[in-house]
Amino acid sequence: MLEIDNTYNQLLSRACLNCLDPQFQPPKDTVEKVGCCSYSPTFQLLDIFRMCNDNVDQFWSIYHHPAAIIHPYSIFVKAEVDSAFDQLNTQSLSPLEKDDKRTSYSICQFFRKGKGCSLHPQFKNAVCRTFICTTIEEQLTSSDQKTMKEMIKKVYQETRDFQAIHSKNLKSQFIDLRDNPKAIVHYFQSIN
Repeated sequence: MLEIDNTYNQLLSRACLNCLDPQFQPPKDTVEKVGCCSYSPTFQLLDIFRMCNDNVDQFWSIYHHPAAIIHPYSIFVKAEVDSAFDQLNTQSLSPLEKDDKRTSYSICQFFRKGKGCSLHPQFKNAVCRTFICTTIEEQLTSSDQKTMKEMIKKVYQETRDFQAIHSKNLKSQFIDLRDNPKAIVHYFQSIN
């Protein structure tokens, strides 16, 4: 049911191929079924560091992606929203409800039909490497749940620690992704 990939610190499940979680079912038959790959990924500095040192072309591909929103120390890539969402009347929805509804009509930019995520596992963000839906989690033994939670905690701690250290260092050098992405690449390649 659940596989822990220690090489890339990720959780995997074959059940994802045929997602049965009610929360991740498409709202209409015309919307592609992608399970939890309906979210928009945010790449933190740890993910960017790995790209800069192992495949800088991947970094530039994400940086220049048409759906990328560049923040000083992260890159958010907006999911593609099915056009059927635009036909809905969402005026009575709260902003959070509207966002949830939009997500149900969305597909991650890096999802490929029949293949799943097109990113190499070492470049996936913490959420994409550790998210397991409640449908799968409820089927795990208590031992597997404990192991899963320990791994998730480890992955997020590593991401937070790296973000805190390196965003502080980059700020002190007046370097950020918006104004000088080449300097970010050089910075990360110099600390490898």
